[in-house]
Amino acid sequence: MNTKVSSTLLILCMLATGYTHGQDWPGQRDSIYSNVLKEQRRIQVILPKEYSSNTENKFEVLYVLDGEWYMEQIPFIYRFAASSGYAPPNIFVLIPNTYEGKTNLRDRDFSPTSINNAPGLGGADNFHAFLKDELIPFVENKYRTNGKRSLVGSSFSGLFSVYAFVKDPKLFNSFVASDPNLNWDNNYVTKMAAEKLPGYTDVSSTLFIAGLTSSYAGMGIAAMDSALKSKAPTSLRWKFIPYEDETHYSVQHKAFYDGFRFSHFGYDTREAQYHPMKGILEAGKPLKLLLMNESPGLRFTTDGSEPTSSSPLFKRDQVILTGPGLLKIKSFPNRTEYVRAYESNFVAGAPLSPGKKSKSLKAGLSYSVYEGGWNTFPSINKLKPLHSGKIADGFDINSLKVQENAAYLVEGTVEIPEDGYYIFAAMAGGSKAIIGDHLLFDENNTQGRMQSYVIPLKKGPYPIRIELFKPKDTGEIHFIIARTTASNDRWWETQIFRL
Repeated sequence: MNTKVSSTLLILCMLATGYTHGQDWPGQRDSIYSNVLKEQRRIQVILPKEYSSNTENKFEVLYVLDGEWYMEQIPFIYRFAASSGYAPPNIFVLIPNTYEGKTNLRDRDFSPTSINNAPGLGGADNFHAFLKDELIPFVENKYRTNGKRSLVGSSFSGLFSVYAFVKDPKLFNSFVASDPNLNWDNNYVTKMAAEKLPGYTDVSSTLFIAGLTSSYAGMGIAAMDSALKSKAPTSLRWKFIPYEDETHYSVQHKAFYDGFRFSHFGYDTREAQYHPMKGILEAGKPLKLLLMNESPGLRFTTDGSEPTSSSPLFKRDQVILTGPGLLKIKSFPNRTEYVRAYESNFVAGAPLSPGKKSKSLKAGLSYSVYEGGWNTFPSINKLKPLHSGKIADGFDINSLKVQENAAYLVEGTVEIPEDGYYIFAAMAGGSKAIIGDHLLFDENNTQGRMQSYVIPLKKGPYPIRIELFKPKDTGEIHFIIARTTASNDRWWETQIFRL
């Protein structure tokens, strides 16, 4: 495909949408005089809503080439990815092209070489110097940035995005290019990449390239894909996606979304939540974990060894503990700052035996409710209950109304129907649970995180004591006991007790 044709096609498509350099822009206008380019360069800065909520917050910056065309599309796509939990909030710096009259000078800024001595081409090095030495320092001095930055472009600006990666892969943390004109000057950028890629062993930035199945060879993208496969070190994180049934223009939406997802692969603000979190297991008796959320990139081992990028994925219905051991979980994201690690110890032990039936082992359960101004879990033994009673079928602990912070005590006897694994779980501001003489968990401030413990029990009655803390104006609290069965390893579906 002729690079001028594809570039002109994109311009015509953009103009048809009404996105011209004279249109009102979102965000705030700013500008900088470039000594390199010898001209005033306008930029438009869109701050995230979180920018004003905490003056200590610092943000990554997404530099958007062809800014006059993508002032709505790219912020919308990126914010959607961020709202879905796949990327952090960031600052958008929209960089519109320079115009002389009605002539767009993007070819000057984005072309790495001049072809046949044509005037007005080959200015990519100057534009790169403008970004590196002038615009980025200007933005990072004026706005609250965290030093992380990405570059995104399409078509001719996509060519520049890939060129910028090959030229200086550490200037940006991520480079995204939608259907770039990599056939420019007989695949100049690809030839340059083939020479430089083997030396990029310490490069941690990511490169994402989108193309069309119908034209990725003619656009020169196939040659770059081949160079990356044969020349890039294994440590380099890059991805190429050829899209079917799209055009040079329509592919952008998918390309930008997938590119942002790839750039931030492994990002997750949530902790990995899995249950049980710890406990006692018997050798040769497996237990399936319940995963409350899934995070891309998490992998695990169950023998205490460090997970690797080839370890099994930490996915729902696929994590089974085969017996006692140290569970280790680690993420392998595209950015080192997103690495997370967790571990849980499941020790070996024999099943707990029930208590002997006696007058001291009273049947059933009772509850007591306490109310006060404590900020953390109080010492219940020193308090007088607000009210108390017996627990009957249909009892709902959340129906016990209180005005202040509340503490709940449930104690008595629980009947274990069969031998097997039993999982105890509590969701409260603080929780403590003892069965028999075995302490399951004692957490003073859980910040809404569920606590859980597995223990093998033999059939029979067990004394139990449960303490739960609920701060004022927080959500419901819960306590459950669930068990595995011979026919169902999804223990969370078989609950024998619930508060």
